[in-house]
Amino acid sequence: MNLEWCNQVGSIKYLFKYINKGPDRITASIVDPTKKKKKQIENNDHDEIGEFYNCRYISACEACWRLFGYDIHYRTPSVERLSFHLEHKQPVVFKPNQHLNQVVSKPTVAASQFLAWMECNKHDEDARKLSYVEFPTKYVWNKSDKIWTKRKTKSKALGRLNHVSPKAGDIYYLRILLNKIKGPTCYEDIKTINGIVHDSYKDACYALGLLDDDREYISSINETHHWATASFCRSLFVMLITSDSLSSPAHVFEETYQCLSDDVIHVREQEIGVRGLKLKEDAIFNLTLSYIEKSLLSCGLSLKQIPNMPFPDHRYIQESCNMLIQDELNYDPAIIEVEHQDLYSKLNVDQKNVYHTIMNAVNNKQERQFLPSSGSNNHGINWLPHTCTILASSLCGLLLVESYDPDEYVSKILFVIKPTTSDAKWIPFPTSEYTATKFALVVISSNPLHFKVIRLSYTKPSDMPKEKVDYDYYNIELFSSTTWQWREFQNIRLPSSVYPVSDEAVTSGGAVYFLLSNDTILRFDIYSEEHILIFAPSTINELKPYASRLTKFHGKLDISL
Repeated sequence: MNLEWCNQVGSIKYLFKYINKGPDRITASIVDPTKKKKKQIENNDHDEIGEFYNCRYISACEACWRLFGYDIHYRTPSVERLSFHLEHKQPVVFKPNQHLNQVVSKPTVAASQFLAWMECNKHDEDARKLSYVEFPTKYVWNKSDKIWTKRKTKSKALGRLNHVSPKAGDIYYLRILLNKIKGPTCYEDIKTINGIVHDSYKDACYALGLLDDDREYISSINETHHWATASFCRSLFVMLITSDSLSSPAHVFEETYQCLSDDVIHVREQEIGVRGLKLKEDAIFNLTLSYIEKSLLSCGLSLKQIPNMPFPDHRYIQESCNMLIQDELNYDPAIIEVEHQDLYSKLNVDQKNVYHTIMNAVNNKQERQFLPSSGSNNHGINWLPHTCTILASSLCGLLLVESYDPDEYVSKILFVIKPTTSDAKWIPFPTSEYTATKFALVVISSNPLHFKVIRLSYTKPSDMPKEKVDYDYYNIELFSSTTWQWREFQNIRLPSSVYPVSDEAVTSGGAVYFLLSNDTILRFDIYSEEHILIFAPSTINELKPYASRLTKFHGKLDISL
């Protein structure tokens, strides 16, 4: 028997075989002086088994065992290894060249040792009095027929469930229940405790009191918080997770959240170098989770692997790092409210109309809202159909509007309008069947009016491979008011994880700029009609995953966080 060191607490220790082999070695040869034996040696006819017994070394403990006449090569009672599995997850043995339908249709697939036990419980009243571990004491597993039959003799036998690691999940808790539950006929019966069907085997174990609750660990974290920092408490919480000490990490996190998040604002102040930082409760909650996630990642784990455990939402973390937002949050709300009421009382009727229009747009999360200038005779764009959507705007006050044909509601039409004069020009909609993502409107000259419309669309070329690829194609189309036609340009290939963000395109210096999700900028020159990709500065990339925005500041392109 060749034994190797398992190096685990659960490794088996043998009485006569040692697993930590020492450095001493001996080579010996036993030769029979008889001529017959010599002839066998010359013919290389060795009796290896006989030589082993003649040359074996018996240790002191084995010698004592043999002197007392104890059994060595026999075991009693016999032990039956019992296999078990989750529902529809029984192991299947098949040949490499077998068809899948043939494998699944085999009767033995649905007749495992574990399923046969539950089937036996359906029609045998005596079987329902035994647990799975006790079953081999009264029944014998017939491997050929795949059924359990009653023992005809009173021979002794024990059942032993196969070992399962606590990290295995549901099947580990199923193993615990199989030591207690008697006579189940289906998987739901195993999870039924006192007439209540629980959602998981773990919940059933809790209901039976087979699992220790986490009150001791909750108390330990709360006591630690009296003399240690919240950062240390988070480290303790991570240690308990990685050591599989917690039955329900999500419950422990909920009960000890105040201890784990107590210093988040202070830690954040140290990270961004700002004093007097004020954070919303959602931001504190997600920052706490992000610190725990960072510690878990260093141990090769993640919050996503822990059942029912929340995962940090990086939107709140982005907000906490945005200094403009933090400056606004640092104001005293009571003082600001008094100032607001004082300024509002000084507004005239028209100013109040503008105020309410803006507030309604903000509260209703409207992306665009038209406000006429003071010299305009038109007080809105209500003269447009209610189906209109503003797609883009220009610095000259022109708007690109999308609407539907009143006769054919499904047909889209485009207008370039001037709200101050209620002028509108219809332009044809592109005939290509691309999925539009962004529009831009550029005015070349105002007298006579000459403009260009740029559409960035997602496309799938006909020659694109059918198998899954890690890139997507986008297309730029240009409409000119001089030719009154749309023209297409060469496809742009981008990684599948990169896409145009929701912000409006920026026009500057005769070019249109589209911000992509990886902070790369797509630049399209409206005169040369060529495009290039501009990579963001390294300082922007270092601040990821915080969101950025493309703007124009004093005629120059700007990326703001």
